[in-house]
Amino acid sequence: PPPLRDAAVEAGFESVWIRPVTVASSTDVQAVLVVWSRLQGLPSPNQEDHLREAVSIASLAFGKVLLMDRLTHAAEHDPLTGLANRSKLHSGMAEDEPEEISVIYMDLDGFKSVNDRLGHDAGDEVLIAVAERISSTLRQHDDVARVGGDEFVAVLRRLPSPDIAATVAERIAMAVSHPINVRDTQICVEVSMGVAHGRTGDDFAELVRSADLAMLDSKKARRRSIQEPENRR
Repeated sequence: PPPLRDAAVEAGFESVWIRPVTVASSTDVQAVLVVWSRLQGLPSPNQEDHLREAVSIASLAFGKVLLMDRLTHAAEHDPLTGLANRSKLHSGMAEDEPEEISVIYMDLDGFKSVNDRLGHDAGDEVLIAVAERISSTLRQHDDVARVGGDEFVAVLRRLPSPDIAATVAERIAMAVSHPINVRDTQICVEVSMGVAHGRTGDDFAELVRSADLAMLDSKKARRRSIQEPENRR
């Protein structure tokens, strides 16, 4: 940029040598090495060797950072849906400032029949679609995790009133219930939900358990299942 160029000239620099830094596991440029020189022209062979060495060291450093980030992400997220896992959800609650929250525990009714009829690959497609629909329904500062085979937990924050959690749950149920196209078959998924209210400073595991028990009561009452659209009642 002209202001930077003018400042460099005023400081006595005549050249700038720029080298991209990449890592072996990625084709993306992770950083840029910028060296200002008081000499005009290109670097000498010896200076070029130093630049290559600096780039190599930076590449190793960024590669280590990327690897650690990937390992951390893999340990904290569900590999199928990309959502946080149970461990990540619980650890996140322990680190948060105290605030009112609502927990929604969700379970897909009759999901086993999808695996039985269409296979586990089809079941995975359904789970991915459900995860995307739940995530799209929530706000940016809410959390959602996959905590079991077909079980999800959402944590709602900054609600004006705990009563609004029931409205959010209904929106989730509506979003999830739309047909999912799986191998030329439309699958409709129904979800049982339970809601519990508390604070991030409370025993989060107990709060999740309360929402889970409420979900089980809802499941027993509703007896919903996964069906073909034309067979839905």
